[in-house]
Amino acid sequence: MTKIWLKGNPISLKTKLRLYAVTVLPHLLYNIHTAALTAAEVERLNVAHRRHLRKVMGIYWPNVLGVRATYASSGVRPISIDIVKRRWQFLGHILRGSTLAPAYRSMEIYYKKRIPAESNEQITTARIQYIGKPFRSIPQMLQEEFKGLSLAKRLELTGGALRGITSVTEWKDIQRLREIANDVTEQHGGKWRTLVAAIVDQAESDWKKSERKRHRTRRQRRQKQQDRRDAREAVPDPVEPAEPVAPVLWPIFQPRVRAAAEPARRARQAPIR
Repeated sequence: MTKIWLKGNPISLKTKLRLYAVTVLPHLLYNIHTAALTAAEVERLNVAHRRHLRKVMGIYWPNVLGVRATYASSGVRPISIDIVKRRWQFLGHILRGSTLAPAYRSMEIYYKKRIPAESNEQITTARIQYIGKPFRSIPQMLQEEFKGLSLAKRLELTGGALRGITSVTEWKDIQRLREIANDVTEQHGGKWRTLVAAIVDQAESDWKKSERKRHRTRRQRRQKQQDRRDAREAVPDPVEPAEPVAPVLWPIFQPRVRAAAEPARRARQAPIR
């Protein structure tokens, strides 16, 4: 594809981006909504996506284009935001489907799971805590993205103060989301689309905030390096040490002046003839 629509052909940038979106981007996003990726893995995808966008726009070294400038010039958003949107769209697809589907049954088993206590008299919803790195799962990511919305926004989008939910941790929360996904009072599932759009907008806002923080930290680090460099250059020239001065001793320790008494001393010591 590089020979066809990247080099030497008079194709507009808009057409190149459309070709990239239908030929390359599906490989990066294939089944991505079912993978519990860590923050480092998502950032690697964002880096690869930006590298592709710069190639499509014809920007190579030594020309440099920043992160935000790359997205602004191409008119696209980070691939991590598309992953969030696809994840919630896939959840809505499962919730609108049959209750006998394997994915729906898996959710039901996960959220209905109960662990008996040691006394065997009560049932707790606490899950087993494993030693080591925290386990990353799709339910955990859904909970984090849903909790990114403000409390008032969560209640507003899920049914108000009476029927609304504030988290996605129990089976009753999944059932409420299923009701929203299957709501046919609005055309084409408007309530579910509104919920997904709010979550995606919040994820994009969080990404912009983290990007501003990264730029601010980078500027501060550069400023500190420049200050240290200026301090090294501003060191004054070494001053030559002055000649040493003999210390002034107490008069009792000063040598006596014997120049005037020397003839008398010699006369006394002269032998008598």
